[in-house]
Amino acid sequence: ADDEDSDTVGPSVCDDDKSSEKTTTDALRGVWASLWKGGAWEERDWYGMDQRDVAMAVLVNDQSEDEQANIVAFTGNPTGEDERWLIEAQVGDTDVVSAQSGVTPERTLLTVEGGAVVAFERMDASSEVAAGEEVLSDTRLYEVGALLLEVDAVMPHDEEAPEGTLVLWDTEQKYLEDGRGIIKQIRPFARAD
Repeated sequence: ADDEDSDTVGPSVCDDDKSSEKTTTDALRGVWASLWKGGAWEERDWYGMDQRDVAMAVLVNDQSEDEQANIVAFTGNPTGEDERWLIEAQVGDTDVVSAQSGVTPERTLLTVEGGAVVAFERMDASSEVAAGEEVLSDTRLYEVGALLLEVDAVMPHDEEAPEGTLVLWDTEQKYLEDGRGIIKQIRPFARAD
């Protein structure tokens, strides 16, 4: 709608909370530009990737109102500190990946043995819930863990991991207002091993 209205100054026709317009063109430009951010360049360089061989894709997701939780979950621990699987979750539509300063997610490590989640340890609470409250219940942690196990079992790897690396699956998930859990995206994550 912001692409098609008669002005370019706002407020946003698409999102009443935004004082400026949010056009599709600007969003696509931002996605493309993120390929060349310093952190992305440095990570590719660290893994020895040729910067001329990279490309960008665009993922379009439905936006939902009143989400219950946003989740980033890995089929391992991206830091390599141990072999447990990491789940970071935030209440509502609060961002996990690009959070504002001082906003921290709930952080839980899952122990996976014999193709099942056998235990979990809550490491940190979300800064956005009251003391003693949790973003993800025990039941939901096991649901996310079961989904990660399925992803790990069925997702194909495009090619072999570079020597000295372990490929994990990095997922972004959410629980919608009606309680349904969905996967927003899945991508490989190469961890130094």
